[in-house]
Amino acid sequence: MADSAEAKHEYGIELTSFQDLEKSSAVVVAVAHKHFKELSTSSYLNLMKENPVLIDVKGIISTEESKKHGIRLWRL
Repeated sequence: MADSAEAKHEYGIELTSFQDLEKSSAVVVAVAHKHFKELSTSSYLNLMKENPVLIDVKGIISTEESKKHGIRLWRL
């Protein structure tokens, strides 16, 4: 959701596009942007390795769907 040119200029970091992210052991959803709310649980699952952990800071992920897909869901 961030502007890659601005991130490079302001912070000196290169952003990775969503579709180019490597699989991770855990994913943190820290904002409730429309884009993240509209992603299916399967879309989040595709970002994660085996035994995935999804940390949902804003409470936008379905608990039932997470359980159904074998995702350990943590909320603040």
